[in-house]
Amino acid sequence: VRVVKHGNRSVSSRSGSADVLEALGVTLGQSPDVLGRCLAEVGLCFAFARAHHPAMKAVAAARATDAATARAAPRLSKDAYRRRKLVVEADLERLGRRKGELETAIVDPEVQSNFVEMRRIANELADVDEALGAAEEAWLIVEEQAP
Repeated sequence: VRVVKHGNRSVSSRSGSADVLEALGVTLGQSPDVLGRCLAEVGLCFAFARAHHPAMKAVAAARATDAATARAAPRLSKDAYRRRKLVVEADLERLGRRKGELETAIVDPEVQSNFVEMRRIANELADVDEALGAAEEAWLIVEEQAP
């Protein structure tokens, strides 16, 4: 399982994921190319929000001084909301379609007689189920951030 952790500095708590990782020696703000290599080689990377979302860079000062403003900041852009909603909807559709394909494949008699293929499909199905859960959570967050 490969993991891309996305996070930021603390706003309303004592530390955010970026603060913790930086204290452990992780360099924040790596380019997408570096993150891609890290993900490919290690299976884990951290995407610092300010480095990858221009809107978060713009509200960094407000986030640092006013937690209430920081929580409201994602609601400021209708365009960002629409884009995020489209991405999450596409993820849900793609993952749902893939889950259906895997559920159909796993009952195929040829697949059931091949332990290696059966295991591969079962593992991918578990990954898709997990990703679907995350996409459903993302959907709820997007809906909470509706302008």
